Amino acid sequence: MENWLEDFLNYLTVEKNASWLTVASYRRDIEQFLFFCQKSSIQFSEISKGEIRSFLSYLNEKGYQKVTIARKSSAIRSYFKYLQREGLIYHSLWASVATPKTPSNLPGFLYYDQVLELLSRPDGKTALGIRDRAILELLYSCGIRVGELVKICLDTLDLEQELLKVKGKRSRERILPLGKVSITWLKKYLNGARPALLKKRKLYDEERLLFLNNNGYPLSDRGVRWIFNKYFTQISEEENISPHSLRHSFATHLLENGADLRAVQELLGHISITTTQIYTHITREQLQKIYFSAHPRA
Repeated sequence: MENWLEDFLNYLTVEKNASWLTVASYRRDIEQFLFFCQKSSIQFSEISKGEIRSFLSYLNEKGYQKVTIARKSSAIRSYFKYLQREGLIYHSLWASVATPKTPSNLPGFLYYDQVLELLSRPDGKTALGIRDRAILELLYSCGIRVGELVKICLDTLDLEQELLKVKGKRSRERILPLGKVSITWLKKYLNGARPALLKKRKLYDEERLLFLNNNGYPLSDRGVRWIFNKYFTQISEEENISPHSLRHSFATHLLENGADLRAVQELLGHISITTTQIYTHITREQLQKIYFSAHPRA
């Protein structure tokens, strides 16, 4: 059993190019299910939809959120599908178990005036302020993920062509256009702020990554979140807003201004257009605009 699981996790890493976080999550979910079966004296060859449903009911009774239960169900189904494909099991009694439905919450996003207020907060006269402004401008200009931003290298940024190459999930690359405002702040960062930060390194050597922390070393995901929160708390007391909200805002504002859904899908790097469709919600201002322009007695 342990060998089968290790083979499956290796398959995810090598053939599916899954991240180490995804692999670790699958390992925990599947091991929890197998431990549940062991405690219930269920033989692996006897596992069917009934046992899986019992496990999902157990998770629900323990207070797990629906999204977590759905993830664990998906991991188990993927594992059994792999085992069947490899000829390690010959039944598909598990296949009819439906993945629990999760609430379709709309992603948090900022209105355009909030974005403008946020972008104006960094001090453009200091090295760190210029860096912070360049980071916020780039997140909103391209809609990239924080994990993609911290991995940007100098040679993947082409300010002359106004293009940026990023590597997204499962190492999928995409070429993104850069907005003129973000280019302005990136040039300020590269010409003055970044060299100033680089000099703070104890051992001065070449650094390929674009964004640096206060000590001149590569900026981390956590560092970007700290920077975002520092400025966002100055303009709002809203909760559940994060750097990822700029990605949501990017997509929402593009669609509100007439961008094609499939074009936004490409910009975001989504495999399925269904994922992109969550951004087709309508803001209050847009709803009022449609109402007053369309209703005969408005």
